[in-house]
Amino acid sequence: MVVHSRAAIDQETTKRKPGRPKGSKTGTRTALALSPELERIGAMVGELLLRIGGRIPLTYLVLDGHFGNAPSLQMARTHGLHLISKLRHDAALYLPYTGPYAGRGPRRKYGDKVHVASIPEQFLCSTTEEKKIKTQVYQMNVWNKQFPDQLNVVIIIKTNTQNNKQAHVILFSSDMTLAADKLIDQYALRFQLEFNFRDAKQFWGLEDFMNIHASSPASRVLAVFIQVSVQGRHHLGVIMTTTCSYDGARRARRARRARRKAIALPSLSDLRVLRSLRFLRGKTKEPLPPERILHPAEIETTAA
Repeated sequence: MVVHSRAAIDQETTKRKPGRPKGSKTGTRTALALSPELERIGAMVGELLLRIGGRIPLTYLVLDGHFGNAPSLQMARTHGLHLISKLRHDAALYLPYTGPYAGRGPRRKYGDKVHVASIPEQFLCSTTEEKKIKTQVYQMNVWNKQFPDQLNVVIIIKTNTQNNKQAHVILFSSDMTLAADKLIDQYALRFQLEFNFRDAKQFWGLEDFMNIHASSPASRVLAVFIQVSVQGRHHLGVIMTTTCSYDGARRARRARRARRKAIALPSLSDLRVLRSLRFLRGKTKEPLPPERILHPAEIETTAA
């Protein structure tokens, strides 16, 4: 049996007065608490910037859709970088309000909500069609209620012209002057890291190694990625980088197959010579003189 005190019952039944509670302050969305994951990433970014020392100018921090939120943006801006990431497919986006002032209260900030199925044509950047897939790219400056400032948003819509099925992706950046094609290219570079992890798992045993000390995994992972970064750099003029394009990775795979085919394997004639040498040496148990070693042409003539 649950027993409630009289004070608790009175507190529940008492209605709060309308308006803001006395002494409450307006919260700010620019001072958000960072998760331990973001604190760790921020520490690594700060260490990298300190090590570079301004010799290489860095402008953008590219993160995947897991970090498409306000705390990640705050972390990037703390280090003087612009964030490029991806929003949820159902993110609520609002155009800036451009209507007249109502005459009282604060000025309205949020305008019409952006619906992916009916984006105004004025925001259309490009339209392409390839293999019955139509790709439309839209760019606009919008508000999202989770972010303190406006976002530079690029929406990519792909439509199957046969069955009219659609899929879309929402990319964004805090740099309001970044063009749509540049934003797409910068975000596409992030996925190239997945090729490094794939090569590390398939060819260098990232998932299969034994360790008996606490420091062994770190050393093994470092050695694996060093091997991945230098593999195939100078073979057949192919230079592999961590940010190579898909076409570059495909050319690299072709080059590796060509190198494997170029390995000199013993021919049938060479195998016959080795077999004759082993047969004669087994009988005589002495080194064969040069005149008794059969040439491949002689073996083929004898066989014919």
